[in-house]
Amino acid sequence: MFHRHASKYLSAFTQGELPSSQASSVAAHLRGCERCQKELDEIESGISFAKHLPMIPAPSSLSSEMHALFQSGNLTAPASSRRRVFRKARWLAMPLAAAIAAVLAGVVWYQKVREPISIEAAPRRVAKLEALALDLHLQQRQGLQQVDFSPEDPETISEWALQSTGLEVHWARQPAGDEHKYKLEGAKILTTSSGPILAVFFRVDQIPVTLTTADVRALAKGEAPSKGILRKKILYRFDSSSSTNLLSWTRDDQTYVFASDLPNLGRGACFVCHTNARRRELIGNAKLER
Repeated sequence: MFHRHASKYLSAFTQGELPSSQASSVAAHLRGCERCQKELDEIESGISFAKHLPMIPAPSSLSSEMHALFQSGNLTAPASSRRRVFRKARWLAMPLAAAIAAVLAGVVWYQKVREPISIEAAPRRVAKLEALALDLHLQQRQGLQQVDFSPEDPETISEWALQSTGLEVHWARQPAGDEHKYKLEGAKILTTSSGPILAVFFRVDQIPVTLTTADVRALAKGEAPSKGILRKKILYRFDSSSSTNLLSWTRDDQTYVFASDLPNLGRGACFVCHTNARRRELIGNAKLER
């Protein structure tokens, strides 16, 4: 489908706007094209920054004048009136242009300057979502986990989770040769008074891993890890009683916890979502800060 790269399709692919057949072609191309994978990361970073831009309301006087001008249908109003309205519009456009420039600068900073990942020792007090993730993981380890959804195609887990709970999880297509390393076992929804909690069970190189996620608004105050400002912040805890690694982080409006028996702090679980070689290198080389 693509002569060399899929650049012009990546924005629509990120937003889920491509037909399923075309989206599958783009996903297949991404598995073998590091350049397009990197470009996709940049697009997703820009979208993430844009979501956090403040809304700037138009001045009420400008809104009234523009509304009156278009309602009248008289776009040949006196030149002085038109100049006054569009002069105000020009001044309104300036902060918008500045905001767009800030987004672009932020993307460059995110990709080129920012140290992307920080792994820090978790606070002494165990968060409730961590405790739940650990309990579910111990059930998985013993083969006792119960699932509500066990798809043949792992990629359908994202759509099912979003439709069933409003929560986002991502199962990426793995690079050629790595598919056999990641096996999805199923997912389970836990219903609580404050909102749903989603648990996803899978294995990495036959080693059990449990991902638990919830909306930050469903957690008690202070339970969600901060996102980090200069770096993406990940909290690490080792549960000595069960020899389990716990990784916790917050992205957008969700908090996630990985519980696993994987070596190297359990960070290999992150590769189920991150397939870009550069991103995997950053995750693998991030040092634990105590």
